Amino acid sequence: MLWALLLLFQPPNAPRTPLATVCEVLRNPSAYKNKPVAVVGRFERSVSLMDSYEYMSQDRCGTGRATRILIATDRDDGSAPPKDRPNLDPSGLAAKLAEVRKTTALGTHKEPRFKMVDNRITFSEFVDVPNEWAVVYGRLAKIPEPGQDEVRYAILVASANIQRLTEDGALRPSN
Repeated sequence: MLWALLLLFQPPNAPRTPLATVCEVLRNPSAYKNKPVAVVGRFERSVSLMDSYEYMSQDRCGTGRATRILIATDRDDGSAPPKDRPNLDPSGLAAKLAEVRKTTALGTHKEPRFKMVDNRITFSEFVDVPNEWAVVYGRLAKIPEPGQDEVRYAILVASANIQRLTEDGALRPSN
């Protein structure tokens, strides 16, 4: 909620934050590299028993490679996300989400569940968890050595700059 309120109180002449879909960023990463940008797409998680990762994704980008951008809140090389808050254009945000929705369904991802057995935490099952629409504001960085999933770019963000969206592209109130 605080994030949404801060957006309302941006100075009237503050420049709008550049908006891009995941596909736009992946088609022309040099245009966004190391520059603040708000990326609109499907927010999804990859969760295993050992660790988890968050991504912004979009289907059918036509890039011939992964259509996901890793969301990173810290980096070993000392690079940092923007500290400011984005000044998002609500109609531009809705238009970008409408563009993403032409090629991308929300879908689900699997997450593990655990239970206590004899005072030990043990794996119980995997459950399907719905993905969400989101906008993340950060700085695009190339991943030096892509992992097994072939993701080549990360967006460096402050955790407060990950905002879920409603079906029509409006900012969802924060919990």
